[in-house]
Amino acid sequence: MSLLIPEIAQTQSSNRITDRLRSRWSGAGERHPAVAAEIKELWWTAPQLEHSDLKAIAAPTLVITGENDIIDLRHSSELAQMPANGKIEVIPDAGHAAPVTHAEQINQLIASFLNIKPAL
Repeated sequence: MSLLIPEIAQTQSSNRITDRLRSRWSGAGERHPAVAAEIKELWWTAPQLEHSDLKAIAAPTLVITGENDIIDLRHSSELAQMPANGKIEVIPDAGHAAPVTHAEQINQLIASFLNIKPAL
């Protein structure tokens, strides 16, 4: 079973999916069309990981997701459960841009996960 965003994996021609992604798009695509084209291609094609690929990960793994992320929490939870040492952290009131909108909180989570002192 491949792990893809279920709503995206269903079909490339769905207007509902396209509209949903467009509503969350930053607008940078209009200023950088080549980058936008590459990102959209990744939405449709990557990652193509099987459960066995994720279960083979031996290293501790941290999955961070926003409470309001476009990626369904069930999908992120499933992803975090695949590696033997997987862990999920959900950022309250955050979306898919949590590394930008909640950078301090994300940095603290990563530092804690890596058992290092965060830079000030």
